[in-house]
Amino acid sequence: MSDQQGQRRQRALMAQRRPGPRRVRARQQARRWWSRIDWGKAGTIFTITVGIASLLLTGIATYYGAAVSKGQLDQSREDADRKEREQAMRVATWMDHDGDGVRYLHLMNRSPDPIAWAFWDIKVDLGTSSFGNRVFIREALSGLGPCSEMVINWTALEYQEKWGGKYQKVPETDAMQMAVAFTDRNGTAWERYGGRLTEITDSPHVGSLERQPNEKVRIGRISGRPSLKRAESCGYEDAPGAGATQ
Repeated sequence: MSDQQGQRRQRALMAQRRPGPRRVRARQQARRWWSRIDWGKAGTIFTITVGIASLLLTGIATYYGAAVSKGQLDQSREDADRKEREQAMRVATWMDHDGDGVRYLHLMNRSPDPIAWAFWDIKVDLGTSSFGNRVFIREALSGLGPCSEMVINWTALEYQEKWGGKYQKVPETDAMQMAVAFTDRNGTAWERYGGRLTEITDSPHVGSLERQPNEKVRIGRISGRPSLKRAESCGYEDAPGAGATQ
């Protein structure tokens, strides 16, 4: 065998051992998806994603925490307001009838603490179109004791037809209104009128039923002394409101 033939055979054997193009391409493709990943960028993206999720969770927790705090603050304010109005809510005035149809006016303090400087205002519509067709009566009280009810018989309401004239009875009617202004145990002034309880902030206070600039009324009075009795229900544990002002 010549040297040339030997070299040819050796090259043929080496060619057989060398992997073909498909085999090389397959190996390169098998490694390519790993090599395509930039692990530095992937770590950065993962860190950013975790940070965003953490911020979202923190924001949600902060929102609900603020909502809970606001609810607690609102509840505290409501409790404080209820505590402030606790006694005043148990002062009321109203009118009713007995079995014989006789009308009675009531002023009640259902709290276990006295009220001071009460002004009980009564306004009655006489049902006429004449001058001064309304009667205004104010009963000034130095106070009303705890668990007390003051009662006035309608027949005790009187007014003057003319200034300085003789007093006469106020005709019975349901066309009337009542209000009471008073000071509670804390020195806060209130007015109960029309079923509403309002804190008095103006001084001197002009009651809701006092004469208005263009209103002409007749001045009335309560004849005799109102009767006093103990309130049937009394205490801060009771439901507020003994009746609505009419």
